[in-house]
Amino acid sequence: MKIIAKLYSSVEVGQIIVDTVHDIAGKMAADGVSTPEKKSLVMREWAEDLLPQVEDVVVEEVVRRQVQGITLSIWIGPPGSGKGTNIETVELLGKLYAEVVSQGGARLLDEPFHSLLLQFSVDRAAINTGTKGMFNRPDGEYVPLFGDLVPIIGKHVADGGFVPDDLVSVLVELMLLYRLTQNAHRIQIDLWPRTGPQFAMFSRLGQKIKQKSGKLTNEVVIIKVLDAASLQEVRTKPLEFAVESRNIAQSIKKEVESMWYVEAFEKGATIQDPQERFAIENTGLAKLFTVLEQKHTSDVCGIVLEELRTVCNRMAFRFNLIVRDNQIPRPDEYPLSIIRRLAVYTGETSPAFLEAVADSAGNSGYYVVSSAGTPEEVINDLLDTLAGVASANERWSKVKEFAGEIAVTLVHRKELIVGELLQRLGGIINS
Repeated sequence: MKIIAKLYSSVEVGQIIVDTVHDIAGKMAADGVSTPEKKSLVMREWAEDLLPQVEDVVVEEVVRRQVQGITLSIWIGPPGSGKGTNIETVELLGKLYAEVVSQGGARLLDEPFHSLLLQFSVDRAAINTGTKGMFNRPDGEYVPLFGDLVPIIGKHVADGGFVPDDLVSVLVELMLLYRLTQNAHRIQIDLWPRTGPQFAMFSRLGQKIKQKSGKLTNEVVIIKVLDAASLQEVRTKPLEFAVESRNIAQSIKKEVESMWYVEAFEKGATIQDPQERFAIENTGLAKLFTVLEQKHTSDVCGIVLEELRTVCNRMAFRFNLIVRDNQIPRPDEYPLSIIRRLAVYTGETSPAFLEAVADSAGNSGYYVVSSAGTPEEVINDLLDTLAGVASANERWSKVKEFAGEIAVTLVHRKELIVGELLQRLGGIINS
């Protein structure tokens, strides 16, 4: 399959995605491609050939038509880190600020706060690789684009195969091209890049755009569920934390395959009562942490395990809320499933991002923030970190307090009345 570098319409790109998916799905289903190893090889060779073509097309689009430039926004954090709440808070704050200043007569915030909030006011287009997205139970626009590939990929993974980084990157970058032809300037990409090789592909795309004088801003936000002292350790020694995160993930994977874990998991799966099952699995989780703490004793490992414990406690709190509201917990919301999800985050995603932080030392666009405090504390630190300065500016402090109230409202799923919010923010800006 060949994709030439030119300017496309969104309809044309949609058809390219459909054709691309049909092409790789056909190759995976071909006679003689029956084992997971052969399927992985076919996917990798196909993607290695196509990825440079897709990169060139994306670069062409950014350089020739996206004259305002684009922002690639990538936020990651473990389950329960509050990623969605914080993204929604800063975007709402940005839109409210843009509306207030557009009405005329408003005092502008000092820089860099003014430009930061205007950046967040730009409508965000999303690319979702997870649930309801490209690879898992697609919904909406993802059904006609990726529906034919999802069952094939699902069976491949179930049979023990893996999806090559190149193939994931080809499909994500085609979706990026799709969003660009829809005139998106700020694009949030969920769960890509999530490995070291994917980060290398992400960086290469950015380098190509800049080499052709395209305007690109990266916004890579790493959310750690750690207190201030531990967070500073991560910021100071990202490579050490990347190494030990991978080591701990390997230990988790080893325990997950052990007889005691399998027995605990199978025992839990037979119990119908959610709270009773949770208690059984939580006992197994406690044993797992004991094993990990005995094996990984350094200060760095202690901080990695501290974050995992905090996340598990948060997920337990959410579980209790689900049961209290008479809802049925999903299978992956029980303790022994959560730790398996965390093994992927700890072993792949977190190290890849930490290594990127180390490589980008001195460059803007990479941020490590904490979500260990209250919603107000978290959004306060996040805004200061994104602004690049912790300021005592009175109006900025009041804006952060206002953002904290929005975050709390979102956490408790209460109604936000835009008219009232605009009036309040206007009062702060003009104070």
